[in-house]
Amino acid sequence: MKAIILILISLGLFISMYAQQVADTAYKPVIHDPAYEPGKGPVVYIDEGHHNFHTKEGRYKAFSNLVKRDGYVVKGYKGEFEKTKLREGKILVISNALHEHNVQDWTLPNPSAFKGPEIETVRQWVFDGGSLF
Repeated sequence: MKAIILILISLGLFISMYAQQVADTAYKPVIHDPAYEPGKGPVVYIDEGHHNFHTKEGRYKAFSNLVKRDGYVVKGYKGEFEKTKLREGKILVISNALHEHNVQDWTLPNPSAFKGPEIETVRQWVFDGGSLF
């Protein structure tokens, strides 16, 4: 009996070592008083152009669904940040952005996921009224 328990514990530890984060795409909270009519709110961009761990249709799907249910328009932002494209949005969500070097190699130092001009573009966009989350 002790051997079976030890095997089960070992198996559980082995399986948990390879567990992955999974988005809860079934999460659909009720919003009793949405901020906007469906699809009539400001554009919320979710950064997907910097090797992001969280994306609109991936691990941020539940967040994306929640924001949509509040009336916002949610879009994945692919590529580098550009002034003209950012103007279309009101909120920019960046989560777990990575420099391409760190996608496969986590040795230090970890360079910025963003180029200097992108940083300045986002800084100016926020200064002009955009919201960074």
